[in-house]
Amino acid sequence: MCEKNSEEQGDICAEDIHKLLEHSVKNAHKVKDGDLEGEFIMERCLLLLTKDYKYSVITNFNGELCGHYPSKIVLLEYQMTLADKKSNQQEEVQSFYDTGKLRELIKQARYARCRSRFAVPVILYEGKHICRSATLASGAEMYGRSGLDFLFSGPGTDPLPSMSMSESPMMTSAQPDPQMSASTSTEPQMFDRFRGQDIKLLKHINVSYICDLMVEKKKVKFGMNITSSEKVDKENRYADFSIISIPYPDLEFC
Repeated sequence: MCEKNSEEQGDICAEDIHKLLEHSVKNAHKVKDGDLEGEFIMERCLLLLTKDYKYSVITNFNGELCGHYPSKIVLLEYQMTLADKKSNQQEEVQSFYDTGKLRELIKQARYARCRSRFAVPVILYEGKHICRSATLASGAEMYGRSGLDFLFSGPGTDPLPSMSMSESPMMTSAQPDPQMSASTSTEPQMFDRFRGQDIKLLKHINVSYICDLMVEKKKVKFGMNITSSEKVDKENRYADFSIISIPYPDLEFC
């Protein structure tokens, strides 16, 4: 059992780990459900991170960015030294991230990836971040999610990304993406629009390498393309990144 003073200091015991695993097994994480136990676990995690890291937080309270991500998305900035901890200098250092600008980039880019799971730094190792995200969404999902967000958004809001030709680094495509029908002239523009914003976000957080875990090139269910890998993007939009193919067995069945 954990003592009271240990809990206040953020110490973790075997009982805490057991409760966390039990909660994870019994509950699917969705921010909108008002998961009080999950919020308590989130606060304990932040308390632990405070001991060793300087970090910033992007809020996701109602799942407005992604319903599958935590209510507070943590961006680790650097690991504190012993001298930092003693002098408490971490409070005086300006954040590396402009969280307001980053949040806006995320809102624009999230439609490009499956289930709106945009790229976000999660592990800091020797000054470099390892990010997580989902694979690229199909055209059907892009249309579906952006359309639903438009229908259920509040008055006076525009959830759809706005992009001029000069804002997109990849607006040079003249042919439709093979995942979509060539009969609709707006479809290639949609792919350039959303994936261009995804690329913009990746470059903003200084991503250089994309580790592709997909075994197949595209995931197909009932004859429809569900997701696609960056390595088979026909317009070569992700050419500025080093794509490392690391096929993970059974991932195609997830």
